[in-house]
Amino acid sequence: MKYIAKDNLKYMVRGVGGLFFWRDRERILEVSKSLSTPRIKLFLGQLEKHDPQYHVVTNILKKIEDPFRAFTLIIAVSLVSYQLSTKGEEHWNYLETFVSKHKELSPREISLLFLEKSPSMRRLKTVKEARLQRFFKLFAPVFQEKFQRYVEDLNLFRRDLAHLLNTDPDSKTIVFSVKMFHYALEASGLKHTLPFKIPLPADHRVCLISLTSGIIKTFDYISGFSRLANILLSRKSGEVKKAWSEVSEKTGIPPLLLDTLLWITGGFAEKVHFNLERTIEKLEKLINRRLTTPEKNVIKELLAMCAKDTM
Repeated sequence: MKYIAKDNLKYMVRGVGGLFFWRDRERILEVSKSLSTPRIKLFLGQLEKHDPQYHVVTNILKKIEDPFRAFTLIIAVSLVSYQLSTKGEEHWNYLETFVSKHKELSPREISLLFLEKSPSMRRLKTVKEARLQRFFKLFAPVFQEKFQRYVEDLNLFRRDLAHLLNTDPDSKTIVFSVKMFHYALEASGLKHTLPFKIPLPADHRVCLISLTSGIIKTFDYISGFSRLANILLSRKSGEVKKAWSEVSEKTGIPPLLLDTLLWITGGFAEKVHFNLERTIEKLEKLINRRLTTPEKNVIKELLAMCAKDTM
């Protein structure tokens, strides 16, 4: 069992069922330091362009000639992309294939039919259908009217979307929808800025990297990182958002850009049982080049706890 450093006491958070999770100041500083080296932002930009979700967004924009219709569809599906029955990559690939077959339909028709037919959308269909209906009734008309303002202010987009859907603007699906809107704008060549006020969407992979990097710590790792990530997500996702917002402040990298790094790395790391070398190999294959030493150091920091005795 490890003791908590004195400087970390104010970050300690009691979990449920005897578990404790806390933000580790030293690890936040070390991870931030690795991300503050020159050209790391270029690396993150490359990862973003190779994100499977970004590829799907790009291809949907090509298939649906009216950009506004494509944007509306992408945001609508983002809002119901939770509690999936498949991996996220497979879910978005299903959508791309589905759009190819039904691109003549309206965004509302496509999203509702996709909800009905996709193997990734087997859970909570009634709740998700109600959310889609509310989105198209209340927000879609506003989105068209205020589109240019939303391009200029993604935080305004987030607030309005959350308000009209009667939900928390920091909730995972709202923040994820902002990220996918950002992807659509980026793929369309529309200039915009990612706000630092918008937290990253804390999901299983983000919680996983929060633990493997050590910026979130616990006393007992015997359950394994994957199970602990699920517990962290269900009980203390707010601490995860706060930790990465601190990293964002120290590095000057918006949380939503950090999210792409964490989501992709977390998926690869879990798949190869948290092996550092194999995770780096998968990242190199994704972006089709070797990682530089500073880039490898970032990944090493993100998996720092995997190579240490945490018991």
